[in-house]
Amino acid sequence: DIDGWVSFAVTSKARVVTLNFSPYHGSHDRSYNFPCHLFNGKSGSHLQVLQLDTVTLGPSPPGFCGFANLTMLTLENVLVLGDLQFLLKCPALE
Repeated sequence: DIDGWVSFAVTSKARVVTLNFSPYHGSHDRSYNFPCHLFNGKSGSHLQVLQLDTVTLGPSPPGFCGFANLTMLTLENVLVLGDLQFLLKCPALE
């Protein structure tokens, strides 16, 4: 269900996406996996602010283009699987 809302945000060309699951803070075994695969090609180009709280951030999928206009990234209680290579594809990040 949450992927559907994120997909709606992507297709609506949202500039700000906030996913805050902190009230449900607990084991990362059941935390929400941020769907980088939904942000492919130009679909992630409108995103300027991404705020993630209590989610899992997996490796970027092959062919992930990044967030060209992302200026602000907030990560709190985020389990990072792999590395943060996607940051290299965020040239506007302040």
